[in-house]
Amino acid sequence: MKLTTTKALPIRTAPAPDSARDPGTDPAVASLLDHLAEELALEYVRLMEEAARHHDPSDCEPQREEG
Repeated sequence: MKLTTTKALPIRTAPAPDSARDPGTDPAVASLLDHLAEELALEYVRLMEEAARHHDPSDCEPQREEG
């Protein structure tokens, strides 16, 4: 029987509130998060508009079961 060992990774903890990584105090991180949020919102709107253009109203009607 062969035993496999794995290397333990250090446990990551949340940064302290006064840390430089805190988005509330680090303008670069806050700017990056704002940018990502805006890009995600624009992509969501684009996908919803595309779905609306290809919408088939019959997809929303209840279908009767045969039996």
